[in-house]
Amino acid sequence: MGHEADKESRRKLHVAPDTSTGLAQGAFRAHDPWAAVEFVRGAGARLWDADGNEWIDLTCSFSVTNWGHGNVAFCQALHEQATALFHLTGQQDRWRNAAARKLCQWVGRDIPDCRVLFHSSGARAIETAIRAATCWRPGKVLAIAPGFHGTSWGTCRLSGLDEILAAAAGGKLAGAGVPRDQVVVVGNSLVAAAGRCWWKAVQGELEALLAHDAAHISALLVDPAFSTRGFLTPPASFGRWLRQRTTELGILMIADEVQSGLGRCGDWLLSRRQGWNPDLVVVGKSLGGGIYPIAATLGPAAALDALPGALVSETFAGNALGCRLACAVLELLANPSKKIFARATDLGRHLRRTLRCAVPGELMWRGRRLLTQVEGVGAVAALEFVPQGGQVEGDNAAEQEAAADFAYRCFQERLRVHWSGPKRTRCVLLSPLTMDDEELDDAMERLHEAARQFLHHR
Repeated sequence: MGHEADKESRRKLHVAPDTSTGLAQGAFRAHDPWAAVEFVRGAGARLWDADGNEWIDLTCSFSVTNWGHGNVAFCQALHEQATALFHLTGQQDRWRNAAARKLCQWVGRDIPDCRVLFHSSGARAIETAIRAATCWRPGKVLAIAPGFHGTSWGTCRLSGLDEILAAAAGGKLAGAGVPRDQVVVVGNSLVAAAGRCWWKAVQGELEALLAHDAAHISALLVDPAFSTRGFLTPPASFGRWLRQRTTELGILMIADEVQSGLGRCGDWLLSRRQGWNPDLVVVGKSLGGGIYPIAATLGPAAALDALPGALVSETFAGNALGCRLACAVLELLANPSKKIFARATDLGRHLRRTLRCAVPGELMWRGRRLLTQVEGVGAVAALEFVPQGGQVEGDNAAEQEAAADFAYRCFQERLRVHWSGPKRTRCVLLSPLTMDDEELDDAMERLHEAARQFLHHR
């Protein structure tokens, strides 16, 4: 197939599903090549579409299905709880209390006098963490670009989406959610300008801000890995430096571990693996076993108890069904015979090695020389296409096209990966943490073939 015909074939795969489905445009990731594929069944790391084709899922729906599809233990817990007690709003029950104790014991063990608030989404949990921090220590909230913390009204600005929301509203909104003077997003222009050393530039901007305005800052919201932005992960020293400076200045540190926590990065929390402890931490996504939406905010009693009850009221938060599944997830992670953390690390190592072997570190792409870099921690493998010299300039059209094409070649092999990154120059592989050896071998074979086709058509 010629380049133009091949390009046209890829374009057609990006067409949204038939509008007869009734779905709004935003109901699916239309920029992914498999947006139009209708899936009907899943088991472990495998999916089957409506035409009977078998796929390997290396997305885990942004770490929601970390335990694979149709996990037997979780399905059993779901059935048992569904026939016992579904839901109580704002009322204690056996599983709500058990999930809170387990979270404090294993996830929040470094938080003094740890308490838990449950939520039905990660964005809601982030909002609660920020409210708690500002009630405890009034002031501004800092966030670091290119972090992503949700698309709710209260998290839009933290995720750098307020300008998009304002534009959609005809420019009538001065900002989304919280007032602009109460939220400061650091590093918006630095990720692109500073290339591979973006975090050093962010550190410099943060230091200048802290030196000037620390007394008026309540909290710093941090992604230990910028997960939704392609698992862009700064070195552990960056997190430790942030922890040191915020401790010195009395600023609270909030860790958004909605994706990076609960085993994805080879430990209960990526922040713990990096060697620093947040004051408050948010977990979610895989906490419900890929079955039920549940998230949690963990923090000191003094902070969470400072919140007025009206601010934490949430109808579906922490019901018996969600908490029963959360207990099953936490018990799986804590089970020494399962060795989930070690397995996560091993899976990521295999996938990163496969990418390094299959894709050259330097290649010519449509007449332009590109470099590739493979990185990741735990069960994360990220392939990034960068310009020669590593500096990110302009719109990165060549690097973005290369990443899109690699994702398309994976699509051809019925292998689901994330086409991602601040400029969509990355392809990210997130394997289920329970992926077996047969599934892993199959995935690596498909990756090799996808890379072979990618290099053949460059």
